[in-house]
Amino acid sequence: MSELLTILRLNDEQRLQPSPALSRLKTVHEWAAAALDAVKDNADFAAALKAASPWAEAAFSAAKDTIPPVKFVLKVFEELTKVQEPRALARLACTLAYERAAEEALSAADPRLQMTAKGGALPPAEEDVDFENFTLETAVSHVFVQRADRTMRGLLGMAGLSDVVVEKTVGQIHDRYPSVLEELIANGKTKEKFDPLWRWLQLDSAGRAARAALRRHAEYLSWLYAEAPVLKQPFALKHIYTEAQCSRLTHSQLREKPADVSKRRNPFMEGEYHGGRHSLIDSVLGYLADPAFKRDAIVIQGTAGSGKSTFTLRLADRLMEEGFHPIRIRLRDVPIPGELFSVLSKGILLQDGEFLATHDRWPSVEDLLQGGRLFEEERPFGTARAKLCPYVLILDGWDEISVAISEGFKQRVHELLVSIRQQLLGPYLPRVGVILTGRPSDAVDDCESFFLDRTPVLTVRTLHPDDLRAMAQRIGTALDAKPIDAPDLQIWSMPPASELNAVFEAYEKDFAASQKPMQQAFEPDQTHASGASTVLGMPLLAQLALRMLADWKGDKLDLVRDPTLLLRRLTDYTVFHADRPSDQLEDVKVKARFRRDELRTLLRRTAAAMTAYGLDSIPRNELKKRLQIEDLESRLREMGKEGVLTGLMVSFYFRGGSPELGCEFTHKSFREYLFAEEIVEHLKAYGRLDDTPSAQRSPYWKEFAEGDPRRKATHALARLIAAQWLTPEVVAHLQQLLEWEIRRAFQGPDPSSEMSTAPISKEQWMRVRDWLADAWDWWGEGVHLRPQPRIDEDSQQVNWDRSLAERFVPQCRPLDIPPGTVPEPIRTTTIDAHLGDALFRLNAWVHGLLIRNEFPEWAPKREDSLLPTSRTRPYQTRASAGPVLFRPSGDGTSYFRSYCSRINGAGWRPGDDFPCRMYMEYVDLSQANLLQTNLWRADLRRSVLHGATLLLGILGDANLSEADLTRVEAGYVYAGRASFRWADVRRSSFIGAHLNDADFRQADIEGANFDDADWSDARFDEGNEPEMLEAPHMRAKRQLVERRSGSTAVSEGT
Repeated sequence: MSELLTILRLNDEQRLQPSPALSRLKTVHEWAAAALDAVKDNADFAAALKAASPWAEAAFSAAKDTIPPVKFVLKVFEELTKVQEPRALARLACTLAYERAAEEALSAADPRLQMTAKGGALPPAEEDVDFENFTLETAVSHVFVQRADRTMRGLLGMAGLSDVVVEKTVGQIHDRYPSVLEELIANGKTKEKFDPLWRWLQLDSAGRAARAALRRHAEYLSWLYAEAPVLKQPFALKHIYTEAQCSRLTHSQLREKPADVSKRRNPFMEGEYHGGRHSLIDSVLGYLADPAFKRDAIVIQGTAGSGKSTFTLRLADRLMEEGFHPIRIRLRDVPIPGELFSVLSKGILLQDGEFLATHDRWPSVEDLLQGGRLFEEERPFGTARAKLCPYVLILDGWDEISVAISEGFKQRVHELLVSIRQQLLGPYLPRVGVILTGRPSDAVDDCESFFLDRTPVLTVRTLHPDDLRAMAQRIGTALDAKPIDAPDLQIWSMPPASELNAVFEAYEKDFAASQKPMQQAFEPDQTHASGASTVLGMPLLAQLALRMLADWKGDKLDLVRDPTLLLRRLTDYTVFHADRPSDQLEDVKVKARFRRDELRTLLRRTAAAMTAYGLDSIPRNELKKRLQIEDLESRLREMGKEGVLTGLMVSFYFRGGSPELGCEFTHKSFREYLFAEEIVEHLKAYGRLDDTPSAQRSPYWKEFAEGDPRRKATHALARLIAAQWLTPEVVAHLQQLLEWEIRRAFQGPDPSSEMSTAPISKEQWMRVRDWLADAWDWWGEGVHLRPQPRIDEDSQQVNWDRSLAERFVPQCRPLDIPPGTVPEPIRTTTIDAHLGDALFRLNAWVHGLLIRNEFPEWAPKREDSLLPTSRTRPYQTRASAGPVLFRPSGDGTSYFRSYCSRINGAGWRPGDDFPCRMYMEYVDLSQANLLQTNLWRADLRRSVLHGATLLLGILGDANLSEADLTRVEAGYVYAGRASFRWADVRRSSFIGAHLNDADFRQADIEGANFDDADWSDARFDEGNEPEMLEAPHMRAKRQLVERRSGSTAVSEGT
């Protein structure tokens, strides 16, 4: 009995004892199988296929000729109770139309083709197709046709046809299929029979297609969670997922600004006051099931690799268990700005290349969210039966919104959040579940028009030690069971527990330390953590660490000290093992591939291209234009097939194996690390040059001369850093890499760095230092902003070359632009700010780290004299003891303040105004005018600020340990919780300064003026407290406290 008889919902008698016409009905697979059975002794294959057709004359003795499909359909309906179900009618019509189109295509084939049955079997029959999204316009691309094509390809292959002829025949079937289908259901004689189908096709076909596509989206999400291999390993997320935990605070709690900054809530700190530790999945479902939780979103934040995106898949799986329909959108795929539901619809993925390897392609559907009408439905959810829309919106990665226009990032996020608030969470609208995830960002925090006071902000916690052990056990179990079978999987074994105990114990120690109250900032004698919590506390890095530990021959703890070290080791190992054994042999021809150094360079350059492009996924054509590498795709695919770990970074290099979908790394942490490494390698490349001039540019406005290596090196470095701000993650990797590189230049070869990039010597790093000082001078004079005049040799006329910043503008925007499209240009002031910020960081790091390694005991003292290193380098000074310091203000006391204004003028800088949070160890800012400068949390250890003006500035939480602060004018500065330990502050003025919780222990404060300063809870050495007048507001505050405490004696003075 044919499956069609079941689909048509016939009664028992019709199904068990079908009439002649009904008995001829067959699915495409059944029809092809019948044709194979009819082929005996090399009979004519085409004739056998025609004989198996439902309308073949053998079925009807009265007919002299083959009955056309239209007449056959009429006979079917004569023997059939009227079918009212439109989907069943669509199934019947599509089946008969495909079979007829195939018969016609084969009948029209070249008669010289010999089609005889070969050995083998047809592809297995597949489960029934969902016709909910069927339309006449998309009939050929419907899943039904894709499955019928597989059957037909198998049949034609068994008929002995070549692959070329098979594909040509399938194409001819597609050409005929729409007209045959239309003839079947629109013919005057059959139209009445298919009337239910016609009416159904006219009723909201777009809505049906959208709902069917969203069911496909849910299927895709389920596959990502339960079936997709994790990092090319033989298990899926479902097999290893460890339930995430979070802190729970409201937006208003996070915005509180208590006078005592130590009382401010920090969602990344442990403890109930800071949000506690709760199940993330239970917290989200609890809000959704709470009838009182209305017109609000659930915000989930976490650092890179903390498992936010993974959690969204876990949440989607749980919602599907509850009968709801999750809609998960990666915000990087949303083309903001635009109408909310239209742009969100474009970000709903139905498939990727890897998914399509085992599933049929789904046709594209416009306006999946139906202009928001999809969210008008409600149904009960949870034990309280709270009304909730069955479609739950999960918006993943607000930090991944395109920042190709960096100065517009906040504006784009603001527009998105406000639209969500107005169109999904407004009053009188159905209750819709909206979950937002991303890294912490002031672009989100500052959007007050989106947040309500009660908006929950859930911060993903680091793994609990028990959860880390449980995750390792799950991975080990999954590696043994291998529940996923797919091509090119990475097979390895979890190290035995005895080898991992030391790692787990280090993590437990760090985790226990994190439970303690936060100590005074920059406490020098504070015990430093091993770094295990930074790596193993993040699920992504923990999994990578466990993978690396399986092959690591050295100290296991060495790998888990910090994220930069882990990612460097992973890159080292990946690239080192990229060569096949045959690559080492002469006269052995292998396919064009990337060797070790080529692969590493490619990975770094790709990371730089993505950073300039502004997204973690870059289109193939865009990447090819930026990299200009021949045969990029095939060479990468070859790389992805070999090496145990190469797949981690290359397997998803072309997303899901499809170049057309774009290029991305497995995780954005790889891109951030590799971009930092590319910058460091560029610095090292200059250090390796033999001839590095020191001549100053002259005149000041002029570009480096042609042939001067500083010109090429500075321009190339500027291309890397001009397009975007350096993000905090890239900054952290840069500092760690430079610390390691410069340290090994002084300490000699590191046996553990055999697989790493080649080092340069300390003398070569000094060349880099001097070049960076020249580059700062070049930036300070605005050479890159100035059109350069030149005299034409022939006409002797002055011609003007475009400024370098102008030439950079196109590089900061997509290079692959559709015809007729005009990109939004970046401001040259923004390019200027990006360059200044990055060049300052690089100068401070390289100058400071060279001093730290060459003169580890040096600290500024007044007996030291600081003189310019040479007349050609005003932005360096040399101490009498030998160290060369970076002097960012040069020979002008107000230059640095102007530079700060230039950098801050672009806006949107991550982490507040320049130069807050900056590494500025050993920087020489003596005599500099730093009026109102923001140095919050700046690292100014051993810096020289002698005679500087810090009036009305911000030094809160800054580290000025061992700094020279003599004769500093710091009146009314805010320096709460700053560390001045061992600093020299003699004869400095802190009149009216806020010094609450500041640390002056071991500091020399002789002759310093603290009049009217707020030094509550500041720490001084016993017997060394300053002699100062008490500020009136401080005296009034103290007297009020004494009166409230019942004191009768109110003393005056200090």
